[in-house]
Amino acid sequence: MKTVKFLALSSLAMGVAFTSCKKEEEKKEEETTVEVSTACGMKISKSDGPQVGDNFITLDADYDGVNVDSLIAINGDDKEWDFSDLISTDDADTAFFIAPSGTPDGVSSNMMIQGRDGEKVFFNSTSFGFNLTSLDFGDTEDIETRFTNPITVIPFPLQRGGTYDDAFEIQVTVVDTIDTVVDPFGPQRIPIVADIRQNNTNNFAVDACGKLITPKGEFDCLRYKITPGEAEFSGEISGTLMGAPLTLPIDEEMIEEEGGDEFNIFEGDTYVWIDKDHGFPLLEISKDEDGRIVSVSYLK
Repeated sequence: MKTVKFLALSSLAMGVAFTSCKKEEEKKEEETTVEVSTACGMKISKSDGPQVGDNFITLDADYDGVNVDSLIAINGDDKEWDFSDLISTDDADTAFFIAPSGTPDGVSSNMMIQGRDGEKVFFNSTSFGFNLTSLDFGDTEDIETRFTNPITVIPFPLQRGGTYDDAFEIQVTVVDTIDTVVDPFGPQRIPIVADIRQNNTNNFAVDACGKLITPKGEFDCLRYKITPGEAEFSGEISGTLMGAPLTLPIDEEMIEEEGGDEFNIFEGDTYVWIDKDHGFPLLEISKDEDGRIVSVSYLK
């Protein structure tokens, strides 16, 4: 999980304040009564996850000397993943969780991260998951973004065999003025309001457990995979042209033509190793839509 992902909404929205409603979650958990190892019997809940006062530093890694693809392919019980040859780069991401302040109206939040320029990322940790609920840059009045269903960053409880589908919805409203030419009247400035809705679902599956080795040390942990779904767009652009109302539908084709893109914390298949002592990703590997590795990071 990287804070920088929360501070950039691609071109779907430049950066703005979110609102949210209560998330409804559904889980499927596979339980077993047979004796299992410490790693495979692990259960990570809200009390193990991020808390106010926690400070996590995640290092981007140079992985040229590691066969990452072969290690990712390892799944099942009591496995071992040796990433000890990862080399840290100069890039790091800090997540210092503090008590929320200035929480937007209607937003549920019990902690936040504050950026150097005053931007705020709000989270709400519940028994069902650690959720991103709001983002506030405080300097943009013409763009409003809100989660009508927030994004789960870490689902709870996590245990071997558990699966979880996280449906989320983002709504963006943009108030703008466009310049156009309407013959024979010449240039015209047309005020418009664009309402854009994006729906998507991330699937979490705890597919492995065992020992993880990173430059930080050795850990008994769970490994889960996040598989993003396909984003669906809808909405409309409305305005007035020469006194007459004008409405245009918004769909995925229009978003692509305008250079827009979906927003998702997980841009492609993502693999996360996590343990009960930290309750935060010890190692995270992200791929793009074509299955190429785009980032490897580990907890300092």
